[in-house]
Amino acid sequence: MCNRDPSVGLLDLSCDIETDCYNPTKDLKNKYRNMLENGTFSDCVIKVGDEIIKAHRCVLAENSQVFRTMFEQSGMIESQKGEVTITDASPECVRSMLQFFYSGCPPSTANVDEVFVIAHKYQIESLKYECELIISSRICW
Repeated sequence: MCNRDPSVGLLDLSCDIETDCYNPTKDLKNKYRNMLENGTFSDCVIKVGDEIIKAHRCVLAENSQVFRTMFEQSGMIESQKGEVTITDASPECVRSMLQFFYSGCPPSTANVDEVFVIAHKYQIESLKYECELIISSRICW
């Protein structure tokens, strides 16, 4: 839009600008989520129940000292074969843990108690914290 006031010699210009803001955090989370869902370049598997879930050692090790130790020690089966067997959690629980690793999404309230147990076992403090927030929100005063 252009307005000109000839008596003063001024020109008033205005325009509407629209931007499409890039969100690098959201983009990164989507990329990692896709890596998990598609098994892209996976280098290990988690066996839980009747399911085999493809994963990435670096993501597991970065999020859990227990997984890091499994993969660092050459004498451990997990390090040699790239297989982690979890017998004390449901596939849904393990998927919730992995979703948290790859995208930062907290677990659903439906399985938060079980996820808290596995977060404790694998020393995942940030996931334990998220579970505690959900569990504490259910407490009535």
